[in-house]
Amino acid sequence: ILPATVVYLFYLIIVVSTHQQALPMIAIIMIAVTYGLQAIIFILKREFMLCGWMVVYILSYPVYSFFLPVYSFWCMDEFGWGNTRLVIGEGKDKKVIIN
Repeated sequence: ILPATVVYLFYLIIVVSTHQQALPMIAIIMIAVTYGLQAIIFILKREFMLCGWMVVYILSYPVYSFFLPVYSFWCMDEFGWGNTRLVIGEGKDKKVIIN
């Protein structure tokens, strides 16, 4: 669901910047309230450093919400990193040998 969220956010940015369709006010208001309330709380508590980290969070959002989930799904069945253990026997006689 994270990649779909990133695609929708980019869609909102494109729609708002090109004025192609009616402005999706509810979505924009919800995003502005979420991040704006956080920024106001940080400023009132005089935690200006957290405002900077919020900017880093917003800029890195596509990486960990789009690229990492897509990459992990794409490489889900890849076991090129090798064996982490060797199992000998079956049932109660099973022995695990760790490398």
